[in-house]
Amino acid sequence: MSKLQTRLFSFVLFAFSFAVVSVLIPRLPLRDGSLPRAVEIPPYSDQGDDALFVSNGSEELSHIALYHEIGSSIEHARRADILLIGNSRVQTGLREAVISEEARKLGLKAFTIATGHADKTRFALELIRKHDLNPRVVIASGGPFVFTEGLSPWAREVMHMNRWEANKRFHERSAAWLVKSRLHRYLPRLDFFNLGPGFPWIHYRSETTGWWRNALEPPGRFPVSLQPERKSYRHTLPLARELKQELDSRGALLVLTIVPYLDTRIGHLPYLSRELGVPYILPSFNGMLTADGSHLERNSALRLSADFWQQFVALESVRVKLSLE
Repeated sequence: MSKLQTRLFSFVLFAFSFAVVSVLIPRLPLRDGSLPRAVEIPPYSDQGDDALFVSNGSEELSHIALYHEIGSSIEHARRADILLIGNSRVQTGLREAVISEEARKLGLKAFTIATGHADKTRFALELIRKHDLNPRVVIASGGPFVFTEGLSPWAREVMHMNRWEANKRFHERSAAWLVKSRLHRYLPRLDFFNLGPGFPWIHYRSETTGWWRNALEPPGRFPVSLQPERKSYRHTLPLARELKQELDSRGALLVLTIVPYLDTRIGHLPYLSRELGVPYILPSFNGMLTADGSHLERNSALRLSADFWQQFVALESVRVKLSLE
């Protein structure tokens, strides 16, 4: 057998084997429920010309894009009148469709540098200082945890990358997702244990506004709840005070708020408001549901965002700072 014939035979054998494993076997009624079964991952369309893929449940590439200024995100952040900081609950709870759009109607630009991986205020402070961001108002959202010291392991790794390493990691992960998402438009994915698509969230991130645009969100519905308050929130004050002092030096107003989750505590808001002399907003949590126990589902998030915005633009200090009077 010639080399050409050998290669052709190998190709035909591979194609036949692949067809058997990926197409025929999943359709055999081996047991009740016909396991293993084929799961066709839907094509996750791009979320706009200004959106970058950033996560399907693992590393969040927005840390790299923001810290190492890959793409135009920081360029837009520098032009923001209103800057939102916090963790993933900001991204899923204070939605772009409300906050960014309502700001635009007033001739203002809102941008969020909120990131996932349970990062806290320290990473936002690093971004503000590194890129010399000078918004007029900063909205800091989160539970008491957000105002404790520290960085996520992923944030520390990103901050230790050099420019070459950051670009390499960013473009490798982006390309891998592009191939994976396009591949499953045509080839089924085997799911032997009824686990489903395997990605509870798939995030793109707008370079123009900083918001996540989700190609996939979990279908769960879990009500938010309030937990008993701690005796003291003094541990949140040092980092919150550092943030306030940094923003004072930049002429920015700090506004505190929170997006609820499964075990929400809110006592740090009036405490920090009193200690720092800054306003806070507490939207209604009535009827709020999370998609996964931690992040608001879409309809709840839209209602919360609308309530927050109404209270936000009604604050006298905000109206003065944003020249809304």
